[in-house]
Formats: sequence, C-alpha cells, structure tokens
Amino acid sequence: MRIGILETGRPPDELIGKFGSYADMVANWLKPVSEDIAVFDIQAGAMPESTDQADLWTITGSRCAVYEPHPWIAPLEDFVRKVRADGGKMFGICFGHQIMARAFGGRVEKSGKGWGLGVHSYETLNWPSALQPQPARLSMQTFHQDQVTVPPEDGIVIGRSDFCPYAALHYPGFGMSVQGHPEFLSDYARDLLAFRRGVTLPPDTVDEALPTVDLPNTSAEMAQLLAKGWRGL
Repeated sequence: MRIGILETGRPPDELIGKFGSYADMVANWLKPVSEDIAVFDIQAGAMPESTDQADLWTITGSRCAVYEPHPWIAPLEDFVRKVRADGGKMFGICFGHQIMARAFGGRVEKSGKGWGLGVHSYETLNWPSALQPQPARLSMQTFHQDQVTVPPEDGIVIGRSDFCPYAALHYPGFGMSVQGHPEFLSDYARDLLAFRRGVTLPPDTVDEALPTVDLPNTSAEMAQLLAKGWRGL
C-alpha cells in the first residue's frame, strides 16, 4: 500500500542533520505499514493532485497553529475533506490531529493548561474494532500547547487524559488522529526540549518533562495495529 505524508512543518535546522525531517520520522515509524512512501511539502504548496495518490494519508506535526492565516491551511483542510469524501484513509499527528478536527467542525485553541511535553499517557475507550487488540493505554512523546477543545460531532474520542481530554479521535470509515507524536524518538524529544528551553518553553516546564522522555511508550504497538487494521478504519 502507498503512504502519502503531508509534511506541514520541519524540525529546527540545527536538529535535522541528526534526526532528519518530520517526514523522515513518520516514514521510519510507519515502516511496519509500508515503505512505499511519497512526501508532499504542503507549506511549499506541493498539494497532491489527487486523493488516490496514496492509500493512507498522514499529516505531520508543525510549529504553525491551525488557526493561523497561512495560505496553505485552507487548501489542506479542503484536501482532508476530499480524502474522506473519496473514501480514503487518514492518520493525523499533533497538528494533523488538530486540522482534521477543525476541517470537520471542531475547535482548536491554545490551552490554558500550558505545554504538554515529554511522554504522556492516555486512557483508551470506544476503540476501533479494526485496531484490535485494544491497548489499555496510549503513551507517546508530546510537544504541544494547542489542543482540540471541542471535537467534531462525528469525531469519537478514543484516547483521553485529564490534561488532554480529546487526545485521540476516530472518524469511522475514514481515519484517526492523535495529539502526541508516536514518530518522535526519545533522543529527538530530549534534544528538542533542550533546544527550546528558555526560548519558547519555560525552563521549569522543560525540567519537569525531561525525565519522562525515556518512559515506556506504545508507539511501536500503534504502528503494528495500523499495519494490520488501517483498511478498516
């Protein structure tokens, strides 16, 4: 099967040489699903010409917010809706999670709870039948301040926590999305936190998060579940 990665952002230039782009990270994470991958630089205007160029579309994370007036945001929302209308499948990560929710009527805002950093864990519920067995929890690296605050009417909550009540959403027949970063390795999360400490991130918040980046996560298990069940999403 073919994976189309909609690349909506890049890591800091200082970290790309060591860790690669976000598209590279997603591709590595999804190797159990497929290695037939095409990357589309959405910020550069390289929108796919057709929804049938991939069997599973994935939207990466981004430093941009979905509510900012970037010229590529509206076309991306249109493409998300078209993929669904054409019967395609999609998986959203962080920014991708948020723009999928917004494309279908949800609300995304800067959270008053502050930054979500390090490994976060989420209770699972309403789990899609195609992605069995249901994990007891989802755990993954996080790096976000924005959150989905009102999910779309047909977005079923499948992962939640007190900090992030709409951490994972399922759109039956179409796809799912997660607020966290299953594609982030702990080394990248650590270096990113250190790079942003005292610049865009409060030092005390980073210092609290750093010890968590090496906690166990379920990212590999999620890739395996997608490999087996993406067609049934």
